[in-house]
Amino acid sequence: MTAIGNAQWHGRLARARPKDVVAPALPAPLGRACANHGTRGFTLVEVMAAIVLVAIVLPTAMQGTTLCLDLAHNARMQAQAASLAQAKLSELAATKMIQEAMQAGDFGEQWPQYKWLATVEAWDDPRLVELDVSVIWTTRGRDYDVTISTLVYDGAAGE
Repeated sequence: MTAIGNAQWHGRLARARPKDVVAPALPAPLGRACANHGTRGFTLVEVMAAIVLVAIVLPTAMQGTTLCLDLAHNARMQAQAASLAQAKLSELAATKMIQEAMQAGDFGEQWPQYKWLATVEAWDDPRLVELDVSVIWTTRGRDYDVTISTLVYDGAAGE
């Protein structure tokens, strides 16, 4: 071949396979390669960092869970106390057992943790009295209460 022919031939090769083409990269293996054993596990620093992270996050998560459970328990107790107070208020108003200024009691074996207290106060109109029923219970050494009030017609008082 002539010199021109060689230049044309090399030009075609250069265009057919440019020098900046790079072979596709293979995916990196999981973990780091070790000269003797292929891949290796975690380093001591990585294990210690994971333990520190768990030591910080776990107590906070447990405290949040405990707080949520306590709030749910208190809400359930409060809802039950309100229901018991409404039932006792209806009973006292319906049976006209409001003549005494103060009454108290419990709800028996079915609801041993709850106690009730009823008070009667005079109202502006002498024929009406205010009946308050409070239900009290203790949770973790702290007393809680729910009070429900109503006005009751006491025709005998106005006469």
